[in-house]
Amino acid sequence: STPQPKKVKKNKNACWTCQEDTGQLYMCDYCRRLYHSTCDTNLHCASSEDDFKCIICEKEGKNRRVPCGRCKGCKRELDCETCVFCRRKMAADEEASVRQKCIFRKCRNWGMR
Repeated sequence: STPQPKKVKKNKNACWTCQEDTGQLYMCDYCRRLYHSTCDTNLHCASSEDDFKCIICEKEGKNRRVPCGRCKGCKRELDCETCVFCRRKMAADEEASVRQKCIFRKCRNWGMR
C-alpha cells in the first residue's frame, strides 16, 4: 500500500492564507481565523463598524460570530446566580426555556484576539 501524505497543520497564530505571523492581523468574527488585510479581499470591503467575515465563512454561508475564548466572560466557568438571566434560569422548570447566558459569562471581545 502507498503511504498517505501527512496533513500539514496550519499555525493558528499566523495569517491563514500566507502563514506569516508578522504585521497587523485581523480575526474573522465568525471562525477566529487570522488574516492580513492584503490576504483577504473581504477585509478591504468591511468598515470598522462591520463584522469581518473571511472568504471561507462567506463561501460557507456562516452567520454566527464566535466568542474569543480569552476574556473574563469566556473563561468564567460558573454563573453568578444574581443577574436577571440567572434568576430566570433558577425560576424556570427547565434550563432549556432560558436561552440567555449569565451576563458575566458573555464574551466581551467577539471575534477579537
